[in-house]
Amino acid sequence: ACVESLFNQGLHLEKVDKVTSNVFFTMDRKVNVESFPCQWTAAQSKRIVEILKKNRQGHIVSIERAGPAADGMCYTMSGRAMSANYLAPLHQIMDPSILRTQFPKIKTTAIGDGGNEVGMGNDAILPIIHEHVPNGEKIACVIPCDNLIVSSVSNWGGYALAGAIAVVAVSDGKFEASVETLDKFMGTEQDARNVLEASVCAGAWDGLIGSQAKSVDGIPFEENIETFNQIRQAVLDHWKI
Repeated sequence: ACVESLFNQGLHLEKVDKVTSNVFFTMDRKVNVESFPCQWTAAQSKRIVEILKKNRQGHIVSIERAGPAADGMCYTMSGRAMSANYLAPLHQIMDPSILRTQFPKIKTTAIGDGGNEVGMGNDAILPIIHEHVPNGEKIACVIPCDNLIVSSVSNWGGYALAGAIAVVAVSDGKFEASVETLDKFMGTEQDARNVLEASVCAGAWDGLIGSQAKSVDGIPFEENIETFNQIRQAVLDHWKI
């Protein structure tokens, strides 16, 4: 849904990880996909900087991307360490020590649900994670962002962001308020189903149950679709359609 919304704002999409790239191949869109291996080298760090240089006034969006805690390790919500063999350190692209000094015009938005994701390192959020999230002090990611969206399930935050971009685009007079416009930005229910199906086929796991399944954070496939439709309806209600 986020990808659809950014396309319809005329933006160029640059970078995703390997599993996401396989999902994008199911879309009828042209995406500049770049995969990064888990076996990280100086060449990958250099490539990150090259991408940032190419997009000096860009906007980075991170969704459900695990990031380093205070001890430098990445953890699952349950506090299990995530092996570097399975997780490339793509959080480097949102490293504030790089962005603030070399690329101050680049803005960042992050979406997460458990406290261990990139973007949760904002000063106002970390104490809340430490106090209220199980294993919070251990798992909390220290990488901050400019705009943080916290949702019960990160996918739902992505759906909401796509819907919000549609509202802004209509308010700016770039599109007419209509079901067709919302389809362009959020995709249809069938699109949402296709992405979830493609994610499983590409090898994505349900992180909560620790295996491949047609669920997201233990929530059944159909409940995720129901939430997607509720967000769509909220936008249509805003437009009085």
